[in-house]
Amino acid sequence: MKIKPCQSYVSMFLLISLIFLMSQTLVTDSLFDKIRVHVVNRFQNETLEIHCKSMDDDLGLHHIPANQEFNWHFRIAIFKKTLFFCDTWWRGGKASFHAFSAEEGFLKFSGDRDCMWRGNEDGMSLLDYHHQQYHLMHRWESS
Repeated sequence: MKIKPCQSYVSMFLLISLIFLMSQTLVTDSLFDKIRVHVVNRFQNETLEIHCKSMDDDLGLHHIPANQEFNWHFRIAIFKKTLFFCDTWWRGGKASFHAFSAEEGFLKFSGDRDCMWRGNEDGMSLLDYHHQQYHLMHRWESS
């Protein structure tokens, strides 16, 4: 049986595409595991309000009491860029930010399983997974 040139090109394209997808190790490592995003309220006596959503899911409005957390989990979409963005506020200000992004730089910084955010009087900070330190990413804006 003779393979037609068109079939050969399609097979080669599929093989190269598969190799490329599998070479994206950060995404491939996370692809089938659940990702969990945590937003922790580190205020002493303030409630942190938060509303998070992606293009597909609206997680609704949540009221996080002092020293408590709101978290959710999901799997990275294979052919879409998974992105969750949040609006947070308290009586001292507000902040909007990308709580999770499937981009390689974000995954390297935040780790590929648990993404840890912390809100306090300074603003919203993200945990640097490799150094185990929080970095202030978003200062509060006036309400």
